[in-house]
Amino acid sequence: MVADIGTHWMDLVTYITGLKITSVMADFSTVHPTRFKPTGEVETFAGKIEANKSANEVPIKTEDVAVIMFRFENGTLGSVNLSQVSAGRKNYFWFEISGSKSAFHWIRKTPMRCGSDTASSRTKSF
Repeated sequence: MVADIGTHWMDLVTYITGLKITSVMADFSTVHPTRFKPTGEVETFAGKIEANKSANEVPIKTEDVAVIMFRFENGTLGSVNLSQVSAGRKNYFWFEISGSKSAFHWIRKTPMRCGSDTASSRTKSF
């Protein structure tokens, strides 16, 4: 999961900040120790498995959730929570960078918009 979700998030944040991640601490968990594997072909992004298709229960040996704390080269701390089991949050990909004077955020659902907040003003979208 970190390899297919987390690396993209970390690449984006390091590109935007211009800072390298120098140390990492992480914890992983498997929420669902088994899953249902369709016995037939299933089209990607087609939705749920059709009711008339069968599936076999198979053991899972990889993590579903990861919580990662990291430190950038300038000493700044960061964190990311990754999940493949968050109901209703399919591909929810976002970040926020907070500083002493303002915060900047971006959400993949609205990729052409990002926002900036300061202590004395409301969100400015651009």
